[in-house]
Amino acid sequence: NRMAIRSAMVALELLGEKGKPLSLEFVSDSEYLVKGMNEWMRGWKRREWKNVKNPELWQELDALAEDHDNRWRWVRGHNGHPKNEYANFLATRAAQEGMDVVIVTGDRDSYQLVLDPHIKVLYNKRGVSDYALYDEAGIAQRCLGVTPAQYLDYASLRGDTSDNLPGVPGIGEQTAAKLLTTYGGLEGVYEHLDDPPPQTRTNLAPGRAPHRNTRDMTPPTPAAPPAARGTAA
Repeated sequence: NRMAIRSAMVALELLGEKGKPLSLEFVSDSEYLVKGMNEWMRGWKRREWKNVKNPELWQELDALAEDHDNRWRWVRGHNGHPKNEYANFLATRAAQEGMDVVIVTGDRDSYQLVLDPHIKVLYNKRGVSDYALYDEAGIAQRCLGVTPAQYLDYASLRGDTSDNLPGVPGIGEQTAAKLLTTYGGLEGVYEHLDDPPPQTRTNLAPGRAPHRNTRDMTPPTPAAPPAARGTAA
């Protein structure tokens, strides 16, 4: 719960740097955060914050939010459609409509969504206050030249324990990045399997089929919203 509140605070601090009131829509999988802002805040103020958990954080969040027109929505999700996928859909749709989006997340999968000038990722590196804001150039710098469009291939090659991606044994970040920046994507890598150094070829060949299956396990942003979702607005 503290993480959800702190994530919203960091986003508002970042957006506050624009120096003008904004119309903002927050989509969160934290029911606690959304109900706090939509339903409980007025009562807490009337009771002068008595018996409220984390009152200092809530007060700071409220102060940051008061300068903007905010809407808070809770993503409930449903079986077969994880919450973050629906949030990803909303981000992509908003960008298509010309809106600016900041995705606050600790999930590196969201790197694939970064799209200049509209979609940025505010990535929680560790703790509750260590964040990095990434645009396309930032993703390329963070991932050794890999673009957002190449990120799933990159994660599948080098592996990602946070997403249960085993990767290809013997292929680390530098090798994965070099392969993708040289050959463009997985198809290009395997079309040129005779070109890399011998050890890289040895590492890649046995993992070809399972590696492609691993990539398929990491779905792209859904093309349509889920059939069931919830908001606390």
